[in-house]
Amino acid sequence: MSMGSPLVTENHIYNTLKKVVENTGLKHVELYFQDPSTVQPQPPKPSPEQQEAEAKMKIESGKAQAAGHMQEEELKAKAQEKMLSTKVELARVAQDAKNQAAERELKLRIARESNLTTIAVSKMGTEQKATDSENKNQDKKKPIRMEVQRDPMTREITGLTPIYEEIKKEADPGTDLSSIADGLLEDDAGGESND
Repeated sequence: MSMGSPLVTENHIYNTLKKVVENTGLKHVELYFQDPSTVQPQPPKPSPEQQEAEAKMKIESGKAQAAGHMQEEELKAKAQEKMLSTKVELARVAQDAKNQAAERELKLRIARESNLTTIAVSKMGTEQKATDSENKNQDKKKPIRMEVQRDPMTREITGLTPIYEEIKKEADPGTDLSSIADGLLEDDAGGESND
């Protein structure tokens, strides 16, 4: 007998086999045969033309996916490159701004020190003229060097002080040193009361 015969179906064959198993004394037919009513029918196999068309579609789909993925990767790479070049440009601009600010600060500092030096020299000249006029009749003193005064925090020049050669005067032998000391002590005591 062949399957698909109009006289016998799969259910007829199963029922016959079921009766045979039951007549032999076995209780569970499903251990030996499967009920065709519970089996899902298998889809028909595609023809070779259909298989070839499906394979072509899969290939084309794969190519499209690969092209899309490649394009996406290129866009990501371009975006990363642009972001990196933007970061580099921003860093360059920031460094240029820092350099310009430092240069301006240096120029201001040099100008400030130059002005302070000019003022100090001018002041020193004025003081020197005043000192010269005061000491005209006395021994003339000339500075042996100039000492630069700087602000301890900023190290900027705040002035110039002339350093004079010390002229040692001999003490007058007739002067009583104890009276000079008493005068100094009185000055110190008077100075404390004023504070």
